Amino acid sequence: MKILLDLQGLQSSSRERGIGRLTRQLALAMIAEGGHEFHVLLGEDLSHEIDAVETEFRRLLPPGRIHTFGPYGPTACVHQANVWHARAAALLREARIAQIAPDIVHVGSLFEGFVEDFITSVGLLQGDHATAVTLYDLIPLADPDRYLGSPAYKRHYLRNVQDLKRADLLLSISEYSKREAIDLLQLPDERIAVMFAGVGDHFRPVSLSAPEKGALLGRYGMSRRFVLFVGAADPRKNIELLVRAYTQLPAALRADLDLVFAGKLVAHEKEAIAAAAERHGVPPEHVIFTGYIADADLIALYGLCDVLVFPSTHEGFGLPPLEAMACGAPVLVADNTSLPEVVGRQDCLFDPFDVESLRERLLFALGNRQWREAMRAYGPQRARMFTWRAAARRALDAFEELHARRMRERAEIRFPERLALPAPARRPRMAFVSPLPPDHSGIADYSAELLRELLDHYEIDLVHPDGSTEDPWLAGNCAVRDIAYFERHAGGYDCIVYSFGNSTFHTHMFRLLARFPGTVILHDAFLSNLAIHLLHVAGKPADVIVEEIYASHGITGLRLLADEGYDGVGRALTMSGAIFRNAHGVIVHSDFALGIAEAAFGPTVRPMMTVVPHLRSLPKLGTRDAARETLGIPQDAFVVASFGIVDPRKLNLLTAEGFVASGLAADNTSRLVFVGPHHEPYAGEVLAAVTDRYPDAVVVFAGRLSDAEYGHYMAAADVAIQLRTESRGETSGATLGAMAYGLPTIATDLGPVTEFPDDCLVKLAPYADAEEVGAVLLRLREDREECCRLGEAARAHLAVAHEPRTIGRRVRDIVNGFATTSGRVRERVLVDAVADISTDTQPNSNDLVRLAGHLRALYPSPRLRQIFCDVSGIARDDLRTGIERVVRAVLDRLISNPPEGFRIEPVVIRDGIPHYARSFVRDRLSLLIGSLDDTPVAFGPGDHYLGLDWVPDRLPDAAPWLGRFRRAGGTVTNVVYDLLPLEIPRYFPDWLEALDRRWFDTITTCADHIACISATTAESVIKFAASEAIAKRASPLKIGWFHLGHNLAVGMPTTGVPEDGEAVLAAMGRRSTFLMVGTVEPRKGHADALDAFDTLWAEGGDVALVVVGKEGWMVQELAERIRGHREYATRLVWLPKVSDEYLDRLYGAATAVVVASHGEGFGLPLVEGAARGTPILARDLPVFREVGGTSADYFDSRPGGLAAAIRSWLAARQSGRIAAPAPMTHLTWADSTEQLLAVMRGERVYRTLDPDEMSTGRARLIGAAS
Repeated sequence: MKILLDLQGLQSSSRERGIGRLTRQLALAMIAEGGHEFHVLLGEDLSHEIDAVETEFRRLLPPGRIHTFGPYGPTACVHQANVWHARAAALLREARIAQIAPDIVHVGSLFEGFVEDFITSVGLLQGDHATAVTLYDLIPLADPDRYLGSPAYKRHYLRNVQDLKRADLLLSISEYSKREAIDLLQLPDERIAVMFAGVGDHFRPVSLSAPEKGALLGRYGMSRRFVLFVGAADPRKNIELLVRAYTQLPAALRADLDLVFAGKLVAHEKEAIAAAAERHGVPPEHVIFTGYIADADLIALYGLCDVLVFPSTHEGFGLPPLEAMACGAPVLVADNTSLPEVVGRQDCLFDPFDVESLRERLLFALGNRQWREAMRAYGPQRARMFTWRAAARRALDAFEELHARRMRERAEIRFPERLALPAPARRPRMAFVSPLPPDHSGIADYSAELLRELLDHYEIDLVHPDGSTEDPWLAGNCAVRDIAYFERHAGGYDCIVYSFGNSTFHTHMFRLLARFPGTVILHDAFLSNLAIHLLHVAGKPADVIVEEIYASHGITGLRLLADEGYDGVGRALTMSGAIFRNAHGVIVHSDFALGIAEAAFGPTVRPMMTVVPHLRSLPKLGTRDAARETLGIPQDAFVVASFGIVDPRKLNLLTAEGFVASGLAADNTSRLVFVGPHHEPYAGEVLAAVTDRYPDAVVVFAGRLSDAEYGHYMAAADVAIQLRTESRGETSGATLGAMAYGLPTIATDLGPVTEFPDDCLVKLAPYADAEEVGAVLLRLREDREECCRLGEAARAHLAVAHEPRTIGRRVRDIVNGFATTSGRVRERVLVDAVADISTDTQPNSNDLVRLAGHLRALYPSPRLRQIFCDVSGIARDDLRTGIERVVRAVLDRLISNPPEGFRIEPVVIRDGIPHYARSFVRDRLSLLIGSLDDTPVAFGPGDHYLGLDWVPDRLPDAAPWLGRFRRAGGTVTNVVYDLLPLEIPRYFPDWLEALDRRWFDTITTCADHIACISATTAESVIKFAASEAIAKRASPLKIGWFHLGHNLAVGMPTTGVPEDGEAVLAAMGRRSTFLMVGTVEPRKGHADALDAFDTLWAEGGDVALVVVGKEGWMVQELAERIRGHREYATRLVWLPKVSDEYLDRLYGAATAVVVASHGEGFGLPLVEGAARGTPILARDLPVFREVGGTSADYFDSRPGGLAAAIRSWLAARQSGRIAAPAPMTHLTWADSTEQLLAVMRGERVYRTLDPDEMSTGRARLIGAAS
């Protein structure tokens, strides 16, 4: 069974009470028992503990078994304004459960949601699963005067009770709770199974040394003997009885006896207990509150107490007494409800309504050491009867019995074959939207043939712009409606079918499908010609088409539009996204067509698609002679016919050349016939290919014909040849027609043709030449037996796989199924249910907008998986420094060549939420994207977040979103350029170290992969990763590295030359000029470089230094030194901002590139300069050795080191002793991006940080404290 465990009880305040402990321990024990497929459901609204719960259970379950819903809040019903939210959220939660498709849902805590955003319900939507609920107690229902005084709470609680009654199974924690439910709710006995609660293995007697005991008691201010109470201060806990009984003990006994209340109590609970104690004269020093207490301390206190007293007047089980007994504590409990079941001894019981009864038992227990010792021995033995494993086993047994019963009941459902008096009922009503005869469309003919079969099952209205058809069968059996009528009456149909293709006959269908969803029979996988027609002919606004390109094909489609225009769009893009967004389901005619859709929109289209072969009836044979007589074709002629439009895509020219190559053109008994529309000049070229060599050859262009004339040519032909350059998913009706007439058919082995059996037709390889075509024609001319075999096999295949009656029934079943079970239909059901919510407060416009977002998340349109590329920094301010150049280059490569199965979406983080960066696409990438706004991203399983930009001020705020994203099945990869603010903080502003630390802790907590730009940086990540952060992770953190590309001409490069740019280049050619590239900031080493050049200039060296980079932080003094330098603007040039084009020229003009940084993550100027063949002089750092290898020269960091290195390098160069540097290994940006993608896929792993290997900082277990 697939069992879904709703563990919201571990996220709410219940986690700190018995409910939380029971929920957690039962879930762990059931998972440990195994034998079933366990899943976990958590609520995003209860975000406080969700990470810890997820971490614990992710370690126990395979990937993909943790599910979440929401956030939908605020939903706490204590506020009347939230009640509508809560009702809507309950429906959304049940819809989410339906998507997970469990066999059984177990709700660990049902009576919640009044004071917290905790969402529960049972059976609001009819589902295919059973629901089990843990039954703790019905105390408020049994004592309404005390607990249901608030009208709001009473309404809320009684809704929970009704949910409980709807559950298929109640798991009671005691026999008493079962009896209570039977009595109060009139439930049948068999719907309630008693599983009992359990006690954890760690609850057992412990021995403390004297120092340990003293330290423990000292922590809580205890120094005397004590009576222990554990739990909340709810009125039914009857704490005042304990206080009164305590005050009636002998004074001498009380002098050395404290009352200890263990557990987390809120302020008013403490005040109530203290007030009761004060009323009865208990000195304050004898009343001790421990507050929250860890299990280890609680276990020790259980063992140290003289007695635990539990005077509750009503319990569903009574977990504290059982835990205390397991730890060897003597216990006294109230003699009522479930407590006698737990303790199992009469001498532990007292009357909870009689203070004298408790006083007598206390005197006995405190004064009878022998009894206490007996209880210390008895308790652990008794507790062993209540284990979580036993409780889990009982629960699973009940689940299995319930599931088996449901399966039996489902199998036993039988419908009578014949009703004695059947109620009259009309056939379901279908609207069928399609071209119809006499439209010159193969789809019109297909629909006419299919409708003859569907009329056996439906009452059908045909929808056509003209409101008419010339087909007598259809006109006699169907009402033909125009579009206006359909729009007025669409709600009255049981199902709607659209027969959709890529021609102008379908211009109205996009709009109708969006308003009135139905099943689409998609004849063409590509609808781009139709979409472009809507722009150029039908007058659709350009923004509408652009937005559809984006919706269907993302930024990559917009880039194609920018580069190649609408011709490129029509050639490469399907433009069929609107079909899959709006249809209930889609029928295609081949697996090939299904594959095109899946490649365009991802695997999520597959559940809403099915393949139904193109139907084809078999004509009566034996009419060849009559057809030839009608057409004037000699009976002895050998007729090669090609059916369909004459067009370069149909390779009619190749057919003509093959006819010539076969020798048939020279035979006056052979003829070549093209049956279908034709246009010049292509038809003339086809004719000339034959008649230029054989002027007497017979080549006929029959043109567009009536159905009867078309059939005559089919019957008259000897061979059909149906070639094409490519397949765009359509199934050729002409090819099927030829096969139906028993013609030996030659077809290009592309697309749907590949799915026909090989013995049905002759399959020519794509790109076959005229000689190959001719050889097949000649073979078929000479081998009549092969022709007969091919024709018979083709007809036999069509009779089985394409038989109209069978196809009609299949279409009926599929349409009916889509009309009742598709995601769009489920969404409609949910919307109707939300619309029916009746509360005192109604939703406002913002509520409805949020609801629409939740519906989109529940029922997303089929799409490719997304890679969210974070460009928050570059979108805010493109500084054109190293990181920005990397972001631009990688993003450009990803947009142009997205990984298979993904679409690229630039995003920016705003208020902790990534938004689609459409304004960035419009303004910075200069791509048309219509009027779309930057909206929060919609995400789902398989999506990737790529933290490509460095935004330490924004990413930490997105940590909660990243958690939700990963829980939804997303993967997070963050690029780390360096950790220099942590490694060498002296070079950075004081505030940056803390900012970078916060950012780094966020990614080590939230990322699945970290992609470093060098192995050196990867080592820094390993060094600085906090063990506490890693230990809290649910899964290992994979660290990889990649190297950067070098080409400045990619990544949306800027162009232009500064006003004095040519003069600078000319000056560089007159002397040895060294180039430094990078922001002017302390760590870049500009001050060292300027010192070195001051030394060289003082020595008379005629050298120049050109600095490219904006002014950064902490360099005001250096900037003034540069601008005030005597060599400034002559041999010392500072260019704060240059284009990529000009920078490339500077690299080429420089004598050498100086890289003087004190720290880098990579060192992009090394590879950029080396790519231009410019020598490199770099500081001797490990990362520069990694990147530059032996292709660079290095200087050390000692004072004067750079000047000495330049001096030495120039001398060697002048004397000719410097050899050409070895070529540096540098990557293109395509190579670099592929390395990055390999890190994202987990294929390029340098080191894995495993939380299980961390010795400290393990996550706190939820529900582990009282």
